[in-house]
Amino acid sequence: MDMTFTTADYLTMEARLRSKGVTQAASSHKPVEREVPLHDKIIKHCNSQWPVWKFRHARTDKRTTEEVGVEDFTIFLPDGKTLHVECKARDEKQTKEQLIWAKQLEMLGHQVFVIRSMEEFLDVVKL
Repeated sequence: MDMTFTTADYLTMEARLRSKGVTQAASSHKPVEREVPLHDKIIKHCNSQWPVWKFRHARTDKRTTEEVGVEDFTIFLPDGKTLHVECKARDEKQTKEQLIWAKQLEMLGHQVFVIRSMEEFLDVVKL
């Protein structure tokens, strides 16, 4: 997939999605200082479910070898539901590639949740 977007392309796409009510996870929970421990907690939570929630997890030790911009987790939940999760520490922001990837998934009817705490993750899996 070609990830070449002009700023105008991105802003147009963002405005279109905003008008459709596309949102990200929002919460008053305390955000984590570092992202990796949050990844570890999510993995532990998925593995503790029955049946076990299968997931795809992007690398944290270096840039992904998957499509540029792909979210940190794709989690396969019961009843054929799929959850897309991007983890961020307190002050981290999504990269341009992550924003484009998320918007392209949203255009296909999927939602990418940006979470900053385990409590936010648990709120998202309740949806």
